[in-house]
Amino acid sequence: MKTIAILTEKGDRSTAEVMDYLVYRRQTTILRLNYETLVRHLHLELGQAANQATLNEAPAPIDLDAIDGFWYRRGNIYLSLPFGQEAIRHERVKMHLDAEWMAVQQLAHEAFGAHIKLGSAQAETEGRKLKDLFLAQKAGFAVPDTLVTTDKNKLMHFMQAYPSVITKPLNYHVNIETTDVFFKSTGTRVITPDELDRLDDHFFPLFAQEYIDKKIEIRIFFLKNQLFPMAIFSQQDDTTRLDYRHYNTEKPNRNVPFALPEALAQCVLRFIEYTQLDTGSIDVMLGQDGVYYFLEVNPCGQFSWVSLHCNYYLEERIAQYLTDEQATA
Repeated sequence: MKTIAILTEKGDRSTAEVMDYLVYRRQTTILRLNYETLVRHLHLELGQAANQATLNEAPAPIDLDAIDGFWYRRGNIYLSLPFGQEAIRHERVKMHLDAEWMAVQQLAHEAFGAHIKLGSAQAETEGRKLKDLFLAQKAGFAVPDTLVTTDKNKLMHFMQAYPSVITKPLNYHVNIETTDVFFKSTGTRVITPDELDRLDDHFFPLFAQEYIDKKIEIRIFFLKNQLFPMAIFSQQDDTTRLDYRHYNTEKPNRNVPFALPEALAQCVLRFIEYTQLDTGSIDVMLGQDGVYYFLEVNPCGQFSWVSLHCNYYLEERIAQYLTDEQATA
């Protein structure tokens, strides 16, 4: 009997489908942790006799030594704070407690998974867009000309060099909600001259990139060194032309399996080696100039739609990997 631990979120469809395959394989016990379930009670024992952890009111402690595979899907283990609210409002105190709790969070990434692990919380949470662009170039990819600047004049000269320039967050999309305001970014967008005029002479670092006129976009899901590419015909729809993630639910883009040219596949494999990622989704664009441009990688990107449109059965492959590493290595 194998025990597989999964750290995920409540509504994640991909997690549920992988679990279905794990159940189908039988002889598998699944330990699912949803990050929305806050930890209020924690008990951890490490020693020669046993390595065990109890979270909240679990009927039995988790035997850490008995876990055969761990899949980091997304999220983390978060603490409920029913105590000391007044003190925690002090920023320095909060920073200290957050740092202390990070040591406990490592439990899910070091203790879980005796020899089979998939996914990385560190890769998911660290701001890696610029680092990945650098590594993609090193791997042989072309990348769109890129600028990060705090200077209005530098941005103005950059915009004058190209017919169109886009911007997007350096890390995560903005999603801010208070009692007075709700603000959510739209992801990739074109910088207009009017927006440039409204900027101060100096501002917080801004990410700018030349706009590439595309033929198709390509999403490449990878599991270890296995590549599963899908072409997305997003350029013929005004809603998705700039970024396919501006989904048109009434008239979805056509998505089909795609055969990567050998040279491009080698770039992808070198990039995976340089980043040391074992799974993720890479976004590539084929420009009208015939060049394949690396855009970004999402270590925990959605893959169910790639699996569905291309008949890759990725959920089954992940379940197989977690229970028998040699099956898909």
